[in-house]
Amino acid sequence: TYGIGWLPLGGYCKIAGMVDESMDTKGLASEPKKWEYRGISTWKRLPIITGGVLVNFVLAILIFSGVLFHYGSVDVKFTDFTRGYEYSDIAKEAGFEDGDVPVEADGKPLDEYDTNAIRSLMKAQTVVVSRGEERHTISIPGDFGQRVVASGEQFISPILPFVIDSVLQNTPAAKAGLQKNDSLTNINGITTSSFKKIVDIMAENKGKNVTLHFMRDTTLMATVIKPDSMGKIGVTAKSFAEYYTFSRHEYGLAEALSNGATMGVKNLTGYVSDFRYVFGEDGMKNLGGFGSITQSFSKMWDWEWFWEMTALLSVILAFMNILPIPGLDGGHLMFLLYEMVTGKKPSQRVLEVSQMIGMILLLFLFFYANINDIFR
Repeated sequence: TYGIGWLPLGGYCKIAGMVDESMDTKGLASEPKKWEYRGISTWKRLPIITGGVLVNFVLAILIFSGVLFHYGSVDVKFTDFTRGYEYSDIAKEAGFEDGDVPVEADGKPLDEYDTNAIRSLMKAQTVVVSRGEERHTISIPGDFGQRVVASGEQFISPILPFVIDSVLQNTPAAKAGLQKNDSLTNINGITTSSFKKIVDIMAENKGKNVTLHFMRDTTLMATVIKPDSMGKIGVTAKSFAEYYTFSRHEYGLAEALSNGATMGVKNLTGYVSDFRYVFGEDGMKNLGGFGSITQSFSKMWDWEWFWEMTALLSVILAFMNILPIPGLDGGHLMFLLYEMVTGKKPSQRVLEVSQMIGMILLLFLFFYANINDIFR
């Protein structure tokens, strides 16, 4: 029996002869029929239980491959950001300084600037950075990764100047007289041209007047502006492509499939590695639900970003579904492996009770994550 809900959030599949989340056990009192799940051998049940997880992962690989084949990829290296990087307060406490360019993590050269490289920095014991004409070695505290997760902030980001690309009508920026190509240089007496820092200061002063200095052509000008209730002023800034040069790689079909598989494996291993941060008070505080998923997508519609995020969510779903929690495929797999090893079937009562406990746990996590989104 199968069904598709009116909300496009997956489907439902009820397999005859299985104790699942429906808790429908009426047909389980009789002897197992040869065509039921409980009536076939463990080796035949194994691909049934793991099938959904494998399809999720294969789907992610196919999407990654399709993105590479259609769009290619932008090869971004740490050294491409010639203005350097800016760091969160936690990173600065560890010894990083704005403008530093990471070169090595635990003796391994850092080449591509991507999520795997960021993970390497978070887990490293020592990091070598290029600071001006010199190199410095930074000893990273053992709890650095946990502290970064607890802060909810990105601890490293490339420096991007805040130069206005467009001003939206009837916004604080329009009322303050800001124009395209204005370069912001100082906000509330703090000298900075950093896009990230200016955005953060605006967010801290939502609904309040702030004094803003900016360069227009070669003239330094000033204005007073009041960010809205969201801390926004109604402008778009020029992108990284205006200041940095990146190389783009095109893929043939075979190469796209190969690299798509590599991307799938990298995302899976990276997510598994990050999952350890969940087990702790700070990790639980950062759990997110539908709101967090929505915010992961680009504010402006971008098909490439949409498909990449869809593939990543498919990888996450594959991993989460294989966790040994009753109610998930991993829970069914756990009891199946027990039966394969011991030769004994768990009793129907054990399956029912464990299913109820698993569903209570999953529902708790579901509500907890979505409540986090509301009050974060």
